[in-house]
Amino acid sequence: YLRNISYQVRDFNIDSLLQRAKKEADLKPLQRYDGDAFESERIRIETLLRKSGYYGFSRQYVSFLVNDTISFPDTSRKMVDILVRVDNPPAPAGQSQGRHTPYTVESVTFEVLPPATLPDSLFRKDATTWNGINYIFTGRRFSPRILNSKIRVRPGQLYSQEDERLTQRQLSLMDQFRFVNYGFDSTGNR
Repeated sequence: YLRNISYQVRDFNIDSLLQRAKKEADLKPLQRYDGDAFESERIRIETLLRKSGYYGFSRQYVSFLVNDTISFPDTSRKMVDILVRVDNPPAPAGQSQGRHTPYTVESVTFEVLPPATLPDSLFRKDATTWNGINYIFTGRRFSPRILNSKIRVRPGQLYSQEDERLTQRQLSLMDQFRFVNYGFDSTGNR
């Protein structure tokens, strides 16, 4: 059974996020030891951080140390202590320590491409901006006002994987596009 669960997080901001979301943790004291719960906790931490701006965070930075040397007189129950570690990425050249950086969405461009079987040169591109989002239409035009209500990723906000997925789902549900794809340029933490 799990006895004590503690966290070792080198980044203060990430530690604060994890402390606020501790109630949702998949590892809880007095819970039976279950290997699947550890992977589930890794995924929960990755999802929480990607929802909170950490575009480049991966579950590979989450590890567990299990102390199973705890002895109790009652031999019917073995107890273990768990240390959940969230490591920083390797340091870039010239720096002593790496760190996870939250990303801010600098700009959003929505582009409708022509059918793949036809060359782009046959179509005229029409560009407009609506509520900070750049729209580029090639051939077929859509209402930016309607599209704007479907797009959750916004310039000036922290990156959120949840907003990315909701946007993709909303655009797909319109049943107007063959594919809804994303591309990111993540230079400069933006």
